[in-house]
Amino acid sequence: MAIRCDADDLRVGDKVPITFVVTNVGGASFAYGSSSPYRFGAVSFDLKAFDELQRPVIDPQSIGFPAGGIAGSILGTELALGTGDSVEETLPLNEWAALRQPGTFTVRGMYHAAGATFESEPVTVSIAPRSRSDMREYVAALQDQWTTATTKAERDLAVRRLAYTFDERPLPTLLDALRGDAGFAAAQGIVHYLPITTQSVERIVRDFENRGLAPNGVFVLLGVGASEAQIVGVIDRSLQDDRRSSWPTAAFGATLYGDDRLMPRLIAIAETIGEPARIQAVQAIANNRTDEGVAALRRLLDDPDPDTDFPDLRR
Repeated sequence: MAIRCDADDLRVGDKVPITFVVTNVGGASFAYGSSSPYRFGAVSFDLKAFDELQRPVIDPQSIGFPAGGIAGSILGTELALGTGDSVEETLPLNEWAALRQPGTFTVRGMYHAAGATFESEPVTVSIAPRSRSDMREYVAALQDQWTTATTKAERDLAVRRLAYTFDERPLPTLLDALRGDAGFAAAQGIVHYLPITTQSVERIVRDFENRGLAPNGVFVLLGVGASEAQIVGVIDRSLQDDRRSSWPTAAFGATLYGDDRLMPRLIAIAETIGEPARIQAVQAIANNRTDEGVAALRRLLDDPDPDTDFPDLRR
């Protein structure tokens, strides 16, 4: 197994492609999984980078919460690699290394298969600096790519490349992306890459209060270190009548916070026949059993939605 970097003239903020070349040198074919090139889809691959003093470069997934990153899909397609055949997979080093600074980096790749781990010989990657003005222009160009993207793959790529800049200016774009099909990539970008400051946390909170919680919004708030008061305030606002699209996410968030202020809205949602957020609301009520909440749960047992099962109520 070997790795290489085919990109030249790399600068801080660029996507750094590392290509794995896996060759079957055994006497029989073996199955391998073909899946997403990004961190949570590339279950067979691992990368480590070291700076010029051979110190490990921090893993961006260790930044923020939940520790180890926000879970994503690891579904893949199983393929067969015949004897003597090779397969190549290209992955962005940025998913494994926080490449905030210029320098020369030593990169090692690991491939996990058939119960064993194979490690490559190291390769060297040089990353040049990017001035503040150049970074501003680069971020603007990537934001244009996001705006003009027509497919999920293009939107995911634009969002991830914005995150790799470690710059504060992509935050508004990533907040918009949270509400679409690039939402998972945007949540990872906000939590693990963008600068987390008091001002950025307040901006995220204001956005969620104004537009309602986005999918993955609770994890973003936790990841950037929002206070419990800020998170409960966002949940409360997102449970209101004019934020119906946010009810499932907000009711899920309410399961983590037993705040009595949320109970009237949770009860109203739980008693709304045909509402998709009913299950999350019931779970939140059950997690914080106030007198009014228990009374509501009893009413639901007597007259449940025929299309909805509430197994937790019967425990």
